[in-house]
Amino acid sequence: MITQGFLQKLAVVCKDHYVLRTIDDLFLVAGAELMWWQKPLTESYGDRITRFYGWTEGIKAKSPRQYDSIIINIACQIADNQVVPQRDRDFITTQLSLIPSENNEEQGSEGLLSKGYSDLFCQVAI
Repeated sequence: MITQGFLQKLAVVCKDHYVLRTIDDLFLVAGAELMWWQKPLTESYGDRITRFYGWTEGIKAKSPRQYDSIIINIACQIADNQVVPQRDRDFITTQLSLIPSENNEEQGSEGLLSKGYSDLFCQVAI
């Protein structure tokens, strides 16, 4: 489950280190369809934040089953980007480790990136 706080962190990192075109690229590479972007229901401060939330709201509306996997894929892409400060990438990696994988939900709260799966998961997700 993607928390609102984690989503906000990803939005802020995108605002600080990406441009509109590369925000679009994050979502498209992660599996979103170009037609899924929509104008966000709530006003955001700045074009980049608006672009990020337009994508997330559009995915929720048009393909909710893919929402979590697309956001996780975006987080992996950001965590791999050397332009993003290390502290932000570490935070994102830690948050990814707290997201239960579908296979582990019944066994407890082991995260997607526990047991050294971080590199493998992000490579597979992308």
